[in-house]
Amino acid sequence: MVHSVQNAEITHAEMAVLITNAIGKSVEANAVTDFADDKDIPA
Repeated sequence: MVHSVQNAEITHAEMAVLITNAIGKSVEANAVTDFADDKDIPA
């Protein structure tokens, strides 16, 4: 089921997941980054 809401605000993390899925890449749930706010990135 696809749910679409026009003009809905999404987070950067949600956009990253959408783009990653669109290009066919997998998302590693426990990936570690060098970002200062790495601990705040949702899994």
